[in-house]
Amino acid sequence: MEAVLALEAWRVGGEFFRPWQRAVGGRLARQPVLTERLRRLSGANGGFRDVLRAWANGRIVPPGQEGRSTVPRADIAAAVREFHRVALLPCWADVRARLEAERDVRRQIAGSGGVDALLGSLHPRIRWTAPVLEIPAERDVELTLAGRGLRLAPSLFLQGAGVLLRPRRDEPDEAPTLLFAMCPDRIGAPVLDGAPEAAVPARRGEEPLAALVGRTRAAVLQTLLDGCTTGELAGRLGVTSSAVSQHTAVLRAAGLIDTRRSGNGVLHTVTPLGRLLLRGETRFGVAGPRSVGGPRRVLL
Repeated sequence: MEAVLALEAWRVGGEFFRPWQRAVGGRLARQPVLTERLRRLSGANGGFRDVLRAWANGRIVPPGQEGRSTVPRADIAAAVREFHRVALLPCWADVRARLEAERDVRRQIAGSGGVDALLGSLHPRIRWTAPVLEIPAERDVELTLAGRGLRLAPSLFLQGAGVLLRPRRDEPDEAPTLLFAMCPDRIGAPVLDGAPEAAVPARRGEEPLAALVGRTRAAVLQTLLDGCTTGELAGRLGVTSSAVSQHTAVLRAAGLIDTRRSGNGVLHTVTPLGRLLLRGETRFGVAGPRSVGGPRRVLL
């Protein structure tokens, strides 16, 4: 799905994707046949949305009002796989790390504020008014969950608020999946640079990290792997809230932690770069999307 969504980001993505777009453009310049196939996909009838529907095999909610794509589904699948190889595989470790970090943030929001806080924080254009979750869509559709719950999955490349996937036909009791768009890490900073994965030396233990950022900030970074507020962090480390604020400001400026509002407080979490520093790893596994039982209906 990320490869399909990245097709649209490659075609129309804004400033946050510009370095990645340039890198992908350079690779595609050496593959004119694939470039022509991708252009054909983007220009066929409803364009990207038809490609997305064909790839999802009719599971997109709501269905489109445009005609079906004139490109055979087998050709679409082959082009998407090739695009993944050229455009995403070189930076896939970074993509997966960002998806993992976003999943962790959402888990922490749910843990501290419950399902209401989680569903209310997904995207500015996704509105949660219990028991209904409203998502912008092409036309009005109401989907009753009937106790199946809702599976949430962040997307780095989605060019909109959210896309809802119906359960597979052979598993009607499966929870629908809501793909929701992640917010860029920092305003004005690129999401991806599009460069190939760099080898990062695997060094574990606290001493190298402490030598780099200092023992207190190393302890702050380690503690924030579980995510916590300023007050919680001060209590765990036995320091004042003002001292915590100073340390988190430095770590945030260095791109090692992210801070976002959660209810009446702020939640600090470790960024993918911070995780690299702590773990000394270049690849991260991404667990499956989490299911939540909050909404009973989804309106589009």
